[in-house]
Amino acid sequence: MFDTVEKHRGLFKILLALIALSFVTFTAHSFSSASDNYIVKVGDQTVTEQDIERFIRLRNLPNNDETRQQVAEALIQQAYLVSGAKELGLDMTTGQIKKLITQIPIFQENGQFVQAKFDEYLQKIHQPEAVFIENLRTDYFTQTMNALIGAPTPVADAQTQVALKIFSNVRQAQMLGFSPADYENKVKINDADLEAFYNKNQAQYNLPPAVQFNFVRVSMQDLLPHQTVSDEEIQAAIQAGTPETEAKQNLQLEKANRAFALLKENLAEVAFNQNENLNATAQAAKAEVQKYSEWLTKEAAAQQFPAPVVEALFSDDVMKKGNNSDVIDDGQGSLWVLRTTQAREAKTQSFADVKNLIQKQYLQEETRRLAQNDAKTMFDKLQKGEKINTKWSPQDEMTLAQAKMVLSPEAYQQFLQAAPKENAPIYVLSENSPVPAVIRINAIVERPVSPELQNITQQQLTQKIAQDHMQDYMNYLKRTIKSKQGSQKITQQS
Repeated sequence: MFDTVEKHRGLFKILLALIALSFVTFTAHSFSSASDNYIVKVGDQTVTEQDIERFIRLRNLPNNDETRQQVAEALIQQAYLVSGAKELGLDMTTGQIKKLITQIPIFQENGQFVQAKFDEYLQKIHQPEAVFIENLRTDYFTQTMNALIGAPTPVADAQTQVALKIFSNVRQAQMLGFSPADYENKVKINDADLEAFYNKNQAQYNLPPAVQFNFVRVSMQDLLPHQTVSDEEIQAAIQAGTPETEAKQNLQLEKANRAFALLKENLAEVAFNQNENLNATAQAAKAEVQKYSEWLTKEAAAQQFPAPVVEALFSDDVMKKGNNSDVIDDGQGSLWVLRTTQAREAKTQSFADVKNLIQKQYLQEETRRLAQNDAKTMFDKLQKGEKINTKWSPQDEMTLAQAKMVLSPEAYQQFLQAAPKENAPIYVLSENSPVPAVIRINAIVERPVSPELQNITQQQLTQKIAQDHMQDYMNYLKRTIKSKQGSQKITQQS
């Protein structure tokens, strides 16, 4: 396998440090595709549905739309970093990677590279040597760019002190709240207004299609305990080179795989020929018929069941015609057969059906609107310097952290920038907080800062600056490196 390679021993030490090869990692390979059979193409790097599936499977992550979106974003960012590395002229030859592989301990015996150990590992992860090498190259590019661009930048003591002055000082403030509950007796409700509210917000009263269903599920793990292995088979496996500790387990797994394939064929025939219920299917699978008795929408199903199961459940053949599904291999080691017990078409609830709900929603909206109006009116008067006889809350000290918890984002920015002078308070309007309010900031009080807090703040600022540098560089790459959308989709739903 390994040809003569360059003898850059210093380089290999760096690479061994950079590439944290845990053997559960995964990087999208960079083989370009001639078609558009990918999600996105960045430079010559492609990110595909298969890349996402493999990443999720190797890390045993939940296979739902949220996870798939996060994984796709990570792989796309990696593709940009690899393209950026190539743009900067970084390179790692195949010979260098092969030399690196010979130095990885799990492929060695008595300090020497053993080809059989490497081949066994490739077989175990179902990965050709060329893809493994390309993944290592991608890993090197990615980690090198992270080390170069995302390296921590020292923050001066003066910068830290300025930040601490802003965030550690407290504001002496008072609040004037306008609770929506106080306005309930001012809202007049009639059917005409409720119907107008219903018509305006009709989309939120749409019920999506939903099902209740029964299913039979059998997994590879269910089959494993039933696979018997003889002593003769174990000895033959040991003589063929399988370690004794793994021989029985590997033989059981092989037999379970064969049993799984045979069961899949058998269940397909039974589910089709005896289509009046799932009893015969359950008997053939040696499993129980399980019931899902709540209304389940497709969106909710995607959070609970594998994508192939969801697609079959909401297919016309199962949902509308009421047939048993085909046998579904979910790609995660389980076979399923489904049958709907009830199906609900998409519909819009009538005004009469949701009148009580509408009345509550209308009251909430109107009381909040009135409270916001009064808060805004009070704020405008105070801003103009009008003298108003009103009852403020007792003065209290408020930190920025506390303010961020109770104020709307817009009001928090005003609160952060407020700099009251003596006898000249600053007013902040927080009309979008849970209780609309006007805040009067009377003074800013400096608080002493401990050395421990200064050190922690300095570390946090260092990390934040490094993250900002990386984000700025990613934005640059996205502006300068061409990307192209393919025909594949990230999410499981159509």
